[in-house]
Amino acid sequence: MASPGSGVILYSYGRSATDTFANTIRTAAGWEYCNGRKEGFKESHVQGQGKTDLSQHALQKCLDSGQRLTHLKPWHSFHSIHTDPFRTEIASLRDELEQLGGVGGEEVLEKIERLEPIDGVEDFFSAAKRAGFGHVIISFRENMLASMVSSWELTCTEREKCKKNMKGTFEEEDLLKKNVHALEIDYAMYFAEMVELYARGVIAALDEGLNVIPFTFEEVTSDLCGSVNRFFEEIGEEPKNECTEKIGHTGTIKGDKKEMTLKDRVGKKLAKKVKENLENTMHEWMLGLGVTELTFREQVEEWREEVPLFWVAMARVYGWEGGDAEKWEEETAGWVEGGQMARYGPGTGWNRTREMPSANEWGGGIGV
Repeated sequence: MASPGSGVILYSYGRSATDTFANTIRTAAGWEYCNGRKEGFKESHVQGQGKTDLSQHALQKCLDSGQRLTHLKPWHSFHSIHTDPFRTEIASLRDELEQLGGVGGEEVLEKIERLEPIDGVEDFFSAAKRAGFGHVIISFRENMLASMVSSWELTCTEREKCKKNMKGTFEEEDLLKKNVHALEIDYAMYFAEMVELYARGVIAALDEGLNVIPFTFEEVTSDLCGSVNRFFEEIGEEPKNECTEKIGHTGTIKGDKKEMTLKDRVGKKLAKKVKENLENTMHEWMLGLGVTELTFREQVEEWREEVPLFWVAMARVYGWEGGDAEKWEEETAGWVEGGQMARYGPGTGWNRTREMPSANEWGGGIGV
């Protein structure tokens, strides 16, 4: 059971109503974000700003400062840039540990563990638990292509903006310049890996004994304040303020998106590439950019054969039959050693041997 006043992590990919959900929770609770931002540990938010990188020390510092809420997208846990002062301190501590010769070095090891940069979702939730975080809100938008298209469009609103065409969407050439690897990705593989990476984090949070609170994308978008109020019930706290919607990112293009095809939104080249990748796969329904006609559980079952780890994670969260430890071992045997999910997370759909690219280099993840 999480202690009163413990930290809260929103664990979700972007372009999934996370800004609206998190901002509304924060306002109702009267809380502050870690490092003053919803995504307090996104690489571009901490680099060059004098803030610590993602580590147990940094997470604990948030709570010590009264900052209880942060949003972690799964791949943020792989972006370890670490500042020079901490690298120097860690090196010094390692020298000290070596001099001790293994005798009485427990305290030094604990200091190193607190300062070392986090590397991966499992490492993150372990460090978060030690730092004093107790609750994890999980939310997953089933149509990952819709999220990605929205993310591509969002890049066109930043810095040098993309030109718009007669339809009110962005010019294809400009959109592709902003999302430099978009034509290189195998989207069927990439989406499967996204699902699996997300599931790894959920299972890690459960294994750490954190209070995992699930919300579907439909629940959040159709009944925001109902979802916010349920969150407070789940953590056993009363909000300081009445729930009032705090809208996050607004639409990036004009017109009715429901009337637009994938080609209308992203252009002929990229639409053709995505369609070729997703046709005759478990993701084909996403091409319409709408919501699934299936319930959340039915959608999870549809993905079960290709991404069993996601089914296991959700079965454990919701208490579905078969989500026990024995079934987990059966469903996921060898998933780490066998390379079912490449070690570095996103981007591996287009090159599994490549290390995780930075958000700026990759230029096209879901709310990177």
